[in-house]
Amino acid sequence: MNVVKRVTGSCGVLLIAALLLAACSPGTRPEATSLPPAVTSPPATGQADESVDLEAAFAERDQFFADQMQPLDGSPLTAQTDEQQAFILSEKEFVESNGLAWSQEAETMYLALALDACEASILQGHEITAELFMLHLATSPLFAALVPDEVVGEQRRTGERNSAAKMVAGVSYLCKADLPQWLDAYNRVYPPAAPGEEPLGG
Repeated sequence: MNVVKRVTGSCGVLLIAALLLAACSPGTRPEATSLPPAVTSPPATGQADESVDLEAAFAERDQFFADQMQPLDGSPLTAQTDEQQAFILSEKEFVESNGLAWSQEAETMYLALALDACEASILQGHEITAELFMLHLATSPLFAALVPDEVVGEQRRTGERNSAAKMVAGVSYLCKADLPQWLDAYNRVYPPAAPGEEPLGG
């Protein structure tokens, strides 16, 4: 969607990297409290649904973006709907509680992450698997901007995991019906790494 392509050019990578690489340590499950508890996730199927009616999916996608009331001309994104406002308030409070400053660039990027994920759900016929989750991260210009090539090793995995957690948090507000599959895919790709660590949404 054009909103994603245009957003990546307007966000400061250094600022967003500070939010996503420094806000959570590698041993901490990021943003777990931003998600509804005890969500039952369906098993991942491993394949995209090839029977998706693309014409209907595009129509649903267009209606979704119309309902979100966000500009498509490259302007900064600001929370418009009640769900968007609740999502941004939660993220703003989390960021500031970690001693970091919130910004318009952060609001734009967080909204874009959520909108992009919801669009992916629609175009995949609301069937998100771990494989599609990884493909989404690997091909998204948003993730390329948030975690550039020079970030490597454990820091890169932490940045990707934290960015993905914020994306899933956004799904829990903007397209909540798709949340179980995103949670299932996230926890398959990023399972708990330490004893006693809860899965995202657990």
